[in-house]
Amino acid sequence: VTEKVVAEKVPAREPLADGNYIYNGDFNASDFTVEVAENENKVVDQWTFFQGPAGKAMYQVTDGVMHVQIDKGGDMDYSVQFFQTPILLKKGSSYKVTFDVKAEGERPLKIKVGGDGDRGWVDYASEPPMTVNTEWETKSFQFTMPEDTDEKARLEFNMGLDDQDLWIKNVRLVEDK
Repeated sequence: VTEKVVAEKVPAREPLADGNYIYNGDFNASDFTVEVAENENKVVDQWTFFQGPAGKAMYQVTDGVMHVQIDKGGDMDYSVQFFQTPILLKKGSSYKVTFDVKAEGERPLKIKVGGDGDRGWVDYASEPPMTVNTEWETKSFQFTMPEDTDEKARLEFNMGLDDQDLWIKNVRLVEDK
């Protein structure tokens, strides 16, 4: 007799006390430096770092600021990427993403709030790439979850296709009630 093994369902991760679904969005858990090989993931302090096709970067957190030092922007927007998962997004609920950002020079940045491979890498927010400049600026956008509830959604910072460095801090994703 063979027993069928059933994977235990992991409960959805709740937001922090301040309503932020992003854990360590202020990058204050610790200072660190991460280097990642192509097509490799590394997880540090709630964030996952990835380098895709032809991308090469180093990620460094100092005093609550993520500095993405980009040597090669690669062939895809996700060639230089960091993201956080799992994020609970409820169907029909509205959300707001905010963060502070600046760049070495004017460049695009694609923020994606979406599903993982099980969901076909769908982009729930459908936010077009934004332009980032050399001065600190608060960026934000809102979206309503169009798909079925996703308990393991992702907030991605896609920084490929450009070799200019980025600095990011104060990342928030909250339900917009």
